[in-house]
Amino acid sequence: MPSIFGPIITDDQVEEAVLATLRKWLPTYMAEVERQVGLDAGFYELPVASSYTARTDFDNWPEDMLPAIVAIGTGIEDDPVKDGYGLMRGKFLIGITGIVTSTDKLSTRRYAARLGGAVRAALVQHASLDLALGGRVRGVDLVGGRNNELPTEDERTIWANRQLFTVEIGEFLSTVGPDADTPQPDPTDPWPDPVTVTTPNVLLDHE
Repeated sequence: MPSIFGPIITDDQVEEAVLATLRKWLPTYMAEVERQVGLDAGFYELPVASSYTARTDFDNWPEDMLPAIVAIGTGIEDDPVKDGYGLMRGKFLIGITGIVTSTDKLSTRRYAARLGGAVRAALVQHASLDLALGGRVRGVDLVGGRNNELPTEDERTIWANRQLFTVEIGEFLSTVGPDADTPQPDPTDPWPDPVTVTTPNVLLDHE
């Protein structure tokens, strides 16, 4: 339902839209990566649903949460665009980190790199994020990526593959809100719906 405030899309909503797309598509793309590098599909363990997260304490991951996919929104690129109706379009920066563990450094690094390749393909090829956020997603672009070994307090080898994307969102914010003269209810009460102005049909006599 329309709001007098217009749309207000938050960074965590964009994070969750990205995670939802990866929950759906990552198994398919990881299987394809495995086939293309000469492995049987299903060779690598995949994250369980609860391991797609926005958690950020990389240094102390429970064993049962690995492998994991972490989405972190880092802000909006400079100069969002405003259209003629006062609605803003902008690119949200989202970092996606795949965190894995294996038996040794080489196999762990390969595991992370292949998971990262699957993440890249899944997001770039599903650039609408499956029509998330009311169809406001205009596209997903890959910005860059890197690989790092993570320090641990035990003997595990943990590797992280980080990818940075921009997710373009149309109409994420309106510059037009309640009128200064609009009666303000208690903040916990809903505001009235915006007034919709309609133009009556007029029959014109062309004779």
